[in-house]
Amino acid sequence: MKRTLILSALFLLASCATNDDYDRRPPMRERSANRAIGVLEIMPPANWWRDDYIAGPVGLRVEQITALDKIGVEQGEAVVQLERDSAAAIRDVRAALDGDPAVTDDIVAAGDRLRTLRDTLFDREVRMIAAERQVLTRSQWQALEDQLRVRPQRERSNQYPGGGRGRGGRGGRRPGWPG
Repeated sequence: MKRTLILSALFLLASCATNDDYDRRPPMRERSANRAIGVLEIMPPANWWRDDYIAGPVGLRVEQITALDKIGVEQGEAVVQLERDSAAAIRDVRAALDGDPAVTDDIVAAGDRLRTLRDTLFDREVRMIAAERQVLTRSQWQALEDQLRVRPQRERSNQYPGGGRGRGGRGGRRPGWPG
């Protein structure tokens, strides 16, 4: 009897531990997307040289800021337009997927348009970052990379004001809830 009880408890414990680990893993598509994000981490935000928190430690000179402004004007508008077009293409893909009946050719065509726009956007962003890199010295580029690595940590630390999750230190209950 004891042996059966112990074996049952071990089996239950093992199955709970296995299911818990499995549930925490992101789906395959999400894991693939997370790997691709690493490439995008080298892309500084638009007009980063105007953000004192990022640009301050880089130590830009006036002529460098002027050159970066010029790059931002020349290429930044095209990037913004491509981002808008990509958002519209995403809506087109969703609309094609929601169609009743769903038409494969429409879904594929919308997906092809989105892929083309994203490829063009990525190409434009790479050209823009290449031009920005030409303006910076090696030490300035390293300082910019350091700031970009620190930035996500800073944003995460500001995500939950009040020192923890929930409602900014006001407790877990909603105002007006009984109890």
